[in-house]
Amino acid sequence: MKKLGNCIRAELIKLFERRKYKIIIMLPAVYCLIVGAYSIAIKTRFQIGVTNIPLSVLSVCNNVIMPLMALLLAADLFAGEQEGKTIKSLLTRPVSRSCIYFGKIVSIMIYLIISYGMTLFVALIMSAFSGNFTAFGLGTCFASYILSILPMFAVVIVTGFLSQIARSPSVTIILGVLASAAMGLIGTLLPQFYGMMLTSHTGFYKLFMGSTFSMYTIMTSLGMLLGYGLVFYVVGDVLFNRRDY
Repeated sequence: MKKLGNCIRAELIKLFERRKYKIIIMLPAVYCLIVGAYSIAIKTRFQIGVTNIPLSVLSVCNNVIMPLMALLLAADLFAGEQEGKTIKSLLTRPVSRSCIYFGKIVSIMIYLIISYGMTLFVALIMSAFSGNFTAFGLGTCFASYILSILPMFAVVIVTGFLSQIARSPSVTIILGVLASAAMGLIGTLLPQFYGMMLTSHTGFYKLFMGSTFSMYTIMTSLGMLLGYGLVFYVVGDVLFNRRDY
């Protein structure tokens, strides 16, 4: 456990030492700030606006911003280090490759969780300014952001896998974008396969909203997410262990 903790800590330090990642982590919060400011301005003038800023922002974050951030992080931490040969220094340490792989995956997820937290904080402030802040709404927002972590974990694992079959960061990003577009297209053209696409589960938190919810739908979605996570994690770990650096 100590070695694993050291791996995660080393990867996080590596990320936050880079200026671009200090900026990128704030992008969702900046987007939220823009949406909130626009909503407040519209409401002040026309008495209309976004009724729930945190959830409106969360939908865009889960479907676009966070997956792109995960893809960029995986491209740098895996394919980038493989291309630059800097990963060789990691492999000389008395730590298994599986531990290194897991540490990178977890560090990416921690980075995204921090970004989620910053976004929620800004969203709640903007909600308070817009006059849409309630105790019930606060609980719903917290629950929705926490539930969004699960599908994003699966997304991070898939991006880690993609970085193992790519030879460069740019190829990893292209593969990720193409994979996302393909899943979206398949889900649209073949509705019977929609529920099997990972992109259809990024709104997992929505299954818990409303006066009633289907436990069968929740368990099915949860099973798909766990399936994606387990399969792509195992395959990615195997590829990482077998790669000749």
